[in-house]
Amino acid sequence: MLAQRLAAFDLGSLENPLFGQSSIDAVLDGLADLLQSIGDSSGLASDRLALRHFAHVDDVSQRTVSV
Repeated sequence: MLAQRLAAFDLGSLENPLFGQSSIDAVLDGLADLLQSIGDSSGLASDRLALRHFAHVDDVSQRTVSV
């Protein structure tokens, strides 16, 4: 779960890098990947909510109605 991964993310690694700049780069890459996953999941949730609340009436008129 993304919330657990975010909660477990160790920002202390940025303050005390074990292997210098390469450690910092690895931590930042991991954080960027995690944030990208969160963004992707948010987009999917938004799309699903949009589909849930609106339905097309027909293909000709292309009107939408709230359901």
